[in-house]
Amino acid sequence: MAELSESELLARIFPRLHGGDSTALLLGPGDDAAIVAAPDGRAVVSIDTQVVDQDFRLEWNNGYRTTGYDVGWKAAAQNLSDINAMGARATSLVVSLTMPPETRVAWVEDFADGLSAAIRELGAPDCAVAGGDLGRGRELAVSVAILGTLDGRSAVLRSGARPGDTLALAGKPALGAMNRLKASSSLTDGAKWRLAAAYQLAGQPDVAKQLMGVDPIRVLTDRELGGTYGSTLRDQAMALEALVLIEPGSKRADEVARKISERLTDKRWLSTQETAFALVAMARYAGAGTGDPLSLTWRLGADPAQDVRSDKPMLSIPLPVIDGTPELKVKSSTGAPLYARLVTRGLPRLGEEEAAASGITVTVEYVQTEPYQQLGVVDLDQGVDFKAIVKVKNNRGKKLEELALTQVVPSGWEIHGTAPGPGDGYEYRDVRDDRVLTYFDLDKGAERTFTVGLNASYKGRYYLPPIIVEAMYDAEINGRTKGEWVQVAEPGPRG
Repeated sequence: MAELSESELLARIFPRLHGGDSTALLLGPGDDAAIVAAPDGRAVVSIDTQVVDQDFRLEWNNGYRTTGYDVGWKAAAQNLSDINAMGARATSLVVSLTMPPETRVAWVEDFADGLSAAIRELGAPDCAVAGGDLGRGRELAVSVAILGTLDGRSAVLRSGARPGDTLALAGKPALGAMNRLKASSSLTDGAKWRLAAAYQLAGQPDVAKQLMGVDPIRVLTDRELGGTYGSTLRDQAMALEALVLIEPGSKRADEVARKISERLTDKRWLSTQETAFALVAMARYAGAGTGDPLSLTWRLGADPAQDVRSDKPMLSIPLPVIDGTPELKVKSSTGAPLYARLVTRGLPRLGEEEAAASGITVTVEYVQTEPYQQLGVVDLDQGVDFKAIVKVKNNRGKKLEELALTQVVPSGWEIHGTAPGPGDGYEYRDVRDDRVLTYFDLDKGAERTFTVGLNASYKGRYYLPPIIVEAMYDAEINGRTKGEWVQVAEPGPRG
């Protein structure tokens, strides 16, 4: 950039910018400001900003380098999308580009080409680049503001969306970007299945089938506690969605659906990500069938059998609570396979919880502050200040991310001297009237200590709940202490 002045650089990029056929642009680049007409008296306005390493990267882990063309295309596309989503027609846009001194002129020219190509190819031929600004800074950043007109129509608002509305793709699928992704050597199995489905929807069934070589039954994905929150079930669900599109009614689709159903119905915990992907995939699988109505009979214990019929692919039936261990029988009335799940939830009675550790342990000790000494909290003097010292240790054999430590205090105690916000050894701490919530990561084999200040404030008998630590995205990683009843009484001898 140091080799050219601003006017010289503008002279290089102006010819590359899309002029458009817009009758709304009354005065374009070259003056202090552009003049844009509002044909029906209203202007639809939107703006988006992209900053390097926040909204895009110049270099990716797979070796790909983001070009100026890529950034220009995205800058135009995301703004055109906002205008289109409002039911408006884009008439003009202005661009602000901030660049570090080492930015090459060729990159800026490439950016202008990508910006103009997106305008032409995304169906906005009368949208003109009306002007903008160039500046220097430490980071590469792009801001685009866009204007549009409703041409006398009412705006389409987010609040107007209703169940049953159709979602449609405007323009053509980005086959160039899809081909670039397909050529990557670092595609995961889940990404291949997702990309295969995209090719099928884009009218490229042969390419879709080439990407389907991975056996979805043998997919084994380490559970991610952060990032994309992936897992084996999540990836199998993505594979089933692709199979429903590419091989509807195939034996392979049936096998994957059965595998997902088995995982949904066992007693192991599922993350929100897994549950959502699995249910969506099973719904698509059910919807791709013959369309026969769901018909079944169920019976609980000695109660009379109930016949159920539904046109929906999924059905939820509340069951009454019956003492003992009644047997539940479910039978298909048509002979078609049914995938049933029995969901039961409950809490143990106060004082009957047991301490537990699964991949992570949590322990607590209480100490009096003045004089400093270990303290039993079953029977406390009113007014005493003390601290809960909680230790959490990672026994999982790998780093644990996104951990949550929950400390709920009895209603006769008060929390004090414990500040909310980020802190040493944790990402964030949320302090409320009756609990402290601490969020952190823990390296393999590491142990961390957390301290909370407390005061025995109100006389009476209260329940001290267990202290619980768990991975927010894998409930099978958890630890807890045992709950107990505690008392706060007047200082002095106990009678």
